Amino acid sequence: MKKPASRSRDTGKRADASPARSKQECELHLCEGFSGEVIIIALNRELIERVEVRTRLQVGMAKVIHLKYAPGDTLLLQVEGAGTAAQLEMKDNDRWLRADLISGALTIERISAMPMYA
Repeated sequence: MKKPASRSRDTGKRADASPARSKQECELHLCEGFSGEVIIIALNRELIERVEVRTRLQVGMAKVIHLKYAPGDTLLLQVEGAGTAAQLEMKDNDRWLRADLISGALTIERISAMPMYA
């Protein structure tokens, strides 16, 4: 059984009246340039996953991570121990993201369709 929400004595309204942000789902495609690096994935500085990735050269893809986010959340990717990072503010209806590690630079971009791998 759910406990009733606390109410303010002054107004009778719920004390936690701020609207909850609804979660959306998105796919993060780690694609080109990964060769065994450990990637730290965080939303609003909260660790989501820590994963070692290696791009499969035949298909140009290393790993797909499924994320649940709210618009306005900040996605942070970081190469562990390298000081290389990239971040992106999540928007409403972000469905697919692509991240690459090229010449030591980590990038994240929104893409309009799910990548097709050979």
